[in-house]
Amino acid sequence: MATVVDGDATTTAATAAAGACVVGAAGADGDALSPLVPRPSFDYKGVPVPWWFHTQTADYVHELELEDDDIVLATIAKAGTHWTHSIIRKVIEAGDTGRVSEHVPDFKLTEMYPMTKAQTPAIMTKDVTFPEHLATHGAPKVICTHLLPHCLPKSLKVRGKLVYVLRNPKDALVSLYYFNGEAKDGWGGCAARYMDPNTRNPFGTFTRAIKAFTPLIDELGDRAIVIYYEDLKRDFEGTVAKARSEGQIECAMHACV
Repeated sequence: MATVVDGDATTTAATAAAGACVVGAAGADGDALSPLVPRPSFDYKGVPVPWWFHTQTADYVHELELEDDDIVLATIAKAGTHWTHSIIRKVIEAGDTGRVSEHVPDFKLTEMYPMTKAQTPAIMTKDVTFPEHLATHGAPKVICTHLLPHCLPKSLKVRGKLVYVLRNPKDALVSLYYFNGEAKDGWGGCAARYMDPNTRNPFGTFTRAIKAFTPLIDELGDRAIVIYYEDLKRDFEGTVAKARSEGQIECAMHACV
């Protein structure tokens, strides 16, 4: 795993990707983005976000006109985001033929991608911009985010589909704890921050996300589906088949089995 060194501080790229404010970019896209300069987290539309977050990309996505088959994949952190993204990509790749490559789809949250080359922290996206990412994958678009509903594409109200992924928050917390590495104040400090309604953890609390997404899911009706991490672990084929039957992923089921 790649290691990024900032003076006396050393962290892995995985820790950086989780939003630990050890190394990273400026909050404003206009600032110089050096992957070796420590910066604090900041807020985007009232949501705490990590150092790698690109506000210009988030603004662009907020105004993006979705097509009927486009998918917004929204999750809490450590709920199986990478896994679910890979499932969706493989199902899309299969189309009606059921044929897929062995290639594992590259995964990045949408806001990791900059809008221009000049804004690229190389350790995060390998010089790929968000417009290039969209062009590479084509239709349907998959927007992958931990953001809250008021930050999602406004056009989702009338077009597109929402796949919302949840996991038992106790398990998500344990996964987050080991992913980031042990905090200076240990497990107790990590758990307290996770539950604090005023937390500075990237993307806020589990409870805030649930309260925000529940009315949106109700409003979207059959254009939204909730997938539980535990269901994927217990009955992978049945859970993906259910998502397909409800119209969220309209491609061959056996693509990702």
